[in-house]
Amino acid sequence: MFITITNTKAASADIEATEKFLSDFLPRLKKFPGVLSIYNYIIKERGEGSTIIIWENEDAVKSYWRSELIKEPAAFADMNNVEITREAYPLNIVLKEEENLHYSGR
Repeated sequence: MFITITNTKAASADIEATEKFLSDFLPRLKKFPGVLSIYNYIIKERGEGSTIIIWENEDAVKSYWRSELIKEPAAFADMNNVEITREAYPLNIVLKEEENLHYSGR
């Protein structure tokens, strides 16, 4: 599995436009081959946010980065003065929901 982290920084006036863009874009991205799950958060007061995507493998990430779909957030960022940084890493430890550790309080 692979994880990508996309960090965004926008002027506070542009954060509303960013939220609107992501509410349309992320459901479509979820359908891209190899996407397992997507998490996003935005801190409006700071104009910052991150999108974290869990991928089946590195090939799926590379395929997305070569696709037409990735051009949409790039174009949005250019038009709306949004800074984007992207990182990708292999996942070393994965605990599935049923494998979560529970603290008993003792």
